[in-house]
Amino acid sequence: MAKPRTVRKTSRSEEVAQLLMDAIAAGEFEAGGRLPSENALAEEYGVSRSTLREAFKKLEQMGAIYTMHGSGSYVRARSGGTAAAEPRLERAGRVVSETFSLDRFSVTEYLDARLAIERTAISLAIDRMDDADFIALKRILDQSEREGCSVDEYIELDCEFHRELVRASKNEFLCLFWSHLEPCLREQQRRVVVIPGLVEGSKNKHHQLYDALLQRNKKEALAAYEAHTSTILGRFFTLASESYSSEGQKTG
Repeated sequence: MAKPRTVRKTSRSEEVAQLLMDAIAAGEFEAGGRLPSENALAEEYGVSRSTLREAFKKLEQMGAIYTMHGSGSYVRARSGGTAAAEPRLERAGRVVSETFSLDRFSVTEYLDARLAIERTAISLAIDRMDDADFIALKRILDQSEREGCSVDEYIELDCEFHRELVRASKNEFLCLFWSHLEPCLREQQRRVVVIPGLVEGSKNKHHQLYDALLQRNKKEALAAYEAHTSTILGRFFTLASESYSSEGQKTG
């Protein structure tokens, strides 16, 4: 176990916030990536979880990180400069709101619904999947790896993969709910697919999820899914951050 880092007892939350900022600046935490859990960071810095939460609040106010309920805290990517030099939070909030609008829904509503449906579907599919389900998912994976697969084709294959995943639960209500959510998934993919490395990363996560399902390993399947959605979420905020920085250059 790593030895806790030494933190002064005065203004502990500010001290931790500065240490985290230093770690972010040094590249210890990847831009757009999820931060370690509260428990892990609290132990690493030798502070309580309440102190760590205060430090997180300071970093959020500075625009260095963002937090998604039920998912965790993420490093906000920047095109340049420091988080402390960012423009006012009102403009940041507006840019994020504009970027994270899927049809008439907020991105938070979309993600809450998507996670609820797919987590449940995976939990059920582990015991209910048959050969036809595995064949359908494998066919989609193979087609996505086909040379010359266009971006538009990949987006449709990605939607089909998640649709078949929900169908494998053998629950008609989940399938019905998913049919209403899928247009938002398609729109999400159209926005984030331009981010370098995203398509290959998604393919890898799909294969990991498929392998776990094939082994009927619920824990590994859910872990693979969580990693997949966390990566997508981080990329989505990277896209918002780039829009935020771009507007800052125009108005600065």
